[in-house]
Amino acid sequence: MVELSVLLNGNVVGRVHEDANRKVFEYVDGVGAGDAPLSMSLPTTQRLHTGKVVENWLFNLLPDNTQTLQWIANDTSNGRVRCSPANPVRLLAKVGEDCAGAVQIVPPERVGHLNPGTVTPLSEAEVEERVQQARLGRSPMGVSGEGMQGRFSLAGAQPKLALRRLSDGGWASVSGAEPTTHILKPPIPDMSGQVEGEHFCLVLARHIGLNAAESEVLQFRAERVIAVRRFDRELEGGFVRRLHVEDMCQAMGYAPGQKYQNYGGPGISDIMTMLSLHSLDKENDRRAFFKACVFNWVIGGTDAHAKNFSVYVGHNGLALAPLYDLNTALPYVDHIAGATMSMSVGKRYKLGEIQFRHWFELGKTLGFSEDFIHDMTVMLMASTGIMLPMAIQTCLDGGIAFESISATARAILRRVESLSEAAMEYKYAADVQVAKIR
Repeated sequence: MVELSVLLNGNVVGRVHEDANRKVFEYVDGVGAGDAPLSMSLPTTQRLHTGKVVENWLFNLLPDNTQTLQWIANDTSNGRVRCSPANPVRLLAKVGEDCAGAVQIVPPERVGHLNPGTVTPLSEAEVEERVQQARLGRSPMGVSGEGMQGRFSLAGAQPKLALRRLSDGGWASVSGAEPTTHILKPPIPDMSGQVEGEHFCLVLARHIGLNAAESEVLQFRAERVIAVRRFDRELEGGFVRRLHVEDMCQAMGYAPGQKYQNYGGPGISDIMTMLSLHSLDKENDRRAFFKACVFNWVIGGTDAHAKNFSVYVGHNGLALAPLYDLNTALPYVDHIAGATMSMSVGKRYKLGEIQFRHWFELGKTLGFSEDFIHDMTVMLMASTGIMLPMAIQTCLDGGIAFESISATARAILRRVESLSEAAMEYKYAADVQVAKIR
């Protein structure tokens, strides 16, 4: 039987093990109802958690990519044991030392060796090699098989690295108690300009007032990446501190394979209910989430699923975390009207079928006023168009060539122009309906 220690903010809060193929998590003595839970789906009011909710929580810490899971399972370097890619406990025994949020999952004998951790500077060539290994799938997590150095686990289907940004601007791999600070992602294959496009969408989101992760586009010799500053890390007194964050699949007990609503996962109303019940700032978090959903509709962000929304978790509730993984499908599809959103508006998933009136209908069922819904739909769409030049200039000031973001910017502009016409038609139709009633 494999048993692992689970740490939160550097302290052991529980243990996880298998019992007849059933996954079991138990909080340690001293952790009670007044303490921050490991997950909203694993409340501290209950000491022992078993079954699917534990398995789902564990899998949500791991990459959502069959090739990457198989690579971890087959890794036998330094005495590691080959295991099944379907066993999250054994997988995390290998890579759980630096997970999302404030979580670390390690073998019990490793706990005493986490502090002090190590920070090992990397040359540009070494970072380039890691990015290349990840991009080509030779080492999907960009780490060598030697030692414990640089072992991390990040959710998602896309290959990525987790590294520490040093005060001099350099990069390092870390181990033990030392956290990473940035996520580096190479381009998605066959999507020209995707790295720059994701950065542009994050910049645009911040320009229209959304709380979105900070990013930059970097070149390591032949390899280009988007480097996203981790919002689950904080610099405090010269030290990097982990902040506890989990995505909505984790928080609500869903498996990663259910991240899309039409695969059985949560939709907009479900997440709104979660925020209503547990947010420390219910109204602002609900408004921010609604605005984020509309923004994704405006820019053609078809991958805004439950694992791409996260919350900070504390002892007395949660708070919506910054947006991340903002991408637009607009430059890459021939018929944008047929593109499918990750969460439905009403019962509609296709971009071409979702109209302003459907957002108004949904907003009303969620308890929002018509003025607010108008601001978050028609006015947000207008603001997106107005802020496009500013987002472009921010990218240019950051050293990005216009040619790298032009396809994304033009596609979003065309989308805004199309929605502007639809908004005018919707306003006219509403006026006609009022006239008929009178």
